[in-house]
Amino acid sequence: MKKILLAFIAFSLFLNSFSQELYIPRDIQKAYDSGSRSKDGKPGRHYFQNRTNYKIEADFDPSTRILKGSEVIKYSNKSKYALKYIVVRLYHNIFKEGGIRGREVDPDDTNHGMKITEITIKGKKCDFETDNCVLRESQTNIFLPFNCAANSDAEIEIKWEFTMPAKPYDRFGGYNENTFFMGYWYPQVSVFDDINGWDIFDYNSVAEFYTEYGDFDVEVTVPENYIIWATGTLQNPSGVLQSKYLERYKNAAKSDEVIKVIEHQDREDTLGVTLKGLNSWRFKAENVNDFAFGTSSTYLWDASSIKSISGKNILIQSAYNPNFQSFDKVVNIAKWNISELESTLPGVAYPYPSMTIFNGIGGMEYPMIVNDHDGNLVETIFVTSHEIAHTYFPFLVGTNQRRHGWFDEGIITMMGMEVHFTHDSTMNLRKTYNEYYPLVAGTQQDIPQMVNSIIIPESVFQLHEYVRPSLAFWTLKDIMGAELFKKCVLEFIRRWEGKHPTPWDFFYTCNNVTGEDYSWFFEAWFNKYAYTDLAINSAKYDNQNLEINIENKGGMPFPARVLIKYSDGSQDIKILDGKQWRKSNIYTISFQTNKKPVNVQLDTSGYPDCNEGNNQVKFK
Repeated sequence: MKKILLAFIAFSLFLNSFSQELYIPRDIQKAYDSGSRSKDGKPGRHYFQNRTNYKIEADFDPSTRILKGSEVIKYSNKSKYALKYIVVRLYHNIFKEGGIRGREVDPDDTNHGMKITEITIKGKKCDFETDNCVLRESQTNIFLPFNCAANSDAEIEIKWEFTMPAKPYDRFGGYNENTFFMGYWYPQVSVFDDINGWDIFDYNSVAEFYTEYGDFDVEVTVPENYIIWATGTLQNPSGVLQSKYLERYKNAAKSDEVIKVIEHQDREDTLGVTLKGLNSWRFKAENVNDFAFGTSSTYLWDASSIKSISGKNILIQSAYNPNFQSFDKVVNIAKWNISELESTLPGVAYPYPSMTIFNGIGGMEYPMIVNDHDGNLVETIFVTSHEIAHTYFPFLVGTNQRRHGWFDEGIITMMGMEVHFTHDSTMNLRKTYNEYYPLVAGTQQDIPQMVNSIIIPESVFQLHEYVRPSLAFWTLKDIMGAELFKKCVLEFIRRWEGKHPTPWDFFYTCNNVTGEDYSWFFEAWFNKYAYTDLAINSAKYDNQNLEINIENKGGMPFPARVLIKYSDGSQDIKILDGKQWRKSNIYTISFQTNKKPVNVQLDTSGYPDCNEGNNQVKFK
């Protein structure tokens, strides 16, 4: 009896070790407990979405690189909470002397950061000398008294100025004395959500962003011959462009062909490309979660348009250095890129009226405008495809890049690469990552995705945000099947468009849509310290019965094929679709055959198997 009892306990512990329960951090769990989120993957009955509208006027002087701006912010508190203070982000404070940064800043670009010159809260102008206007200040956040009641609106007015860095950085900067890209350039209200309240993480220049939805009405004044390309739709083209270029711009907005709005020789036009004197460029954008712009007095300008599957017209533009490598191809690249995204994965209509690709450094996404490096044609296809794909995450769906930047980077790396494949086969990032990941998988560098992006160091950021998660999404798509995976992504977008989901909302959506519990997959690939290693433990042939014992040694599930060779030269193939690892890390294949096996090989090609040395058994 005692032996039976011990055996039962051991068996129970074995089953429990492969529980499909998905780990949820306490701060995430409380949202499900409170009803703001639901474990069917949908927003809960108590979910709320606050909103921030901006009216901004700014002047930028390229000769001094000083931007001065004023903004009126209308904040809509849709929550049940009375907000006693508001958090405003000052991203450019990373350039403050002595600041703590995750990436280096050129010493010549260090300064006093973003200077706030005036604040008016709910109609009362703050006196910085006598009022307790700033409750406290961290490196890139300021906390202001607010007292905004539940389900009410309030206004804040801010005036500020800062010096734009002269050097190029990954997401913004100066590219020469007359070309600049402006990202994170205005005081921005943080996100207040149902998970953590105010997002108070400081920006350190490594992890990206988490921003609130709203409408933008932005006017930026620059000297003559400086063009501005930006988020949103240009409201006053006739008030800033000379008639020749205005006509080209208007034609491009309804043309299938690429129109050269500004060519090389146009920059030598004595009349200029813009109206004389200072010009104020006005843009409007509805229901977006950020605003960025680029400006140059030397860049060329191409434009064209396409029809979305929604029937709406999309203006596609590129702005680029006259000494380009392949940027003159970018408008056409962007056009087929958007068409592929609409027709394949995610299969959702492009949601905005425009897309501009600005020639900068690296690659960085913003609503309706991306900042791309100009390289050879393959590089340009890749970075353009990737950054435009970000339209869906984190813009159409407002994922949190500060905590879970791996989600949008992982799924977009996969989606962008799938689009890239349709026009170029020489670059295969999945193959590259399959070769790289086994070198670091399971080491101390391989940190699970649920460790927040904001605390991931630069040294392992690429691995954490891009490599492991993109391989996870590719693998999940293989296990589910492409059509079912697409169905999950479509439903996730439908449920969370214009909202702020967590990865768990995606996990639960997948479970809900498929009718299966994929927690065994999500837990291993995203929550755990695990790695990719399948192995053949043993292969036995006795009395015409072949038994092959296979182990998921690393804990991360993925598909494989088992190749069985026989003495007569024939071969059998057994498919492991990946679902074998739902309940156990041990799986046994057993079948009858009158043919004598000579070799059993575990074929894990297409996946990042860390140890292929344990994938074969030979029979004597």
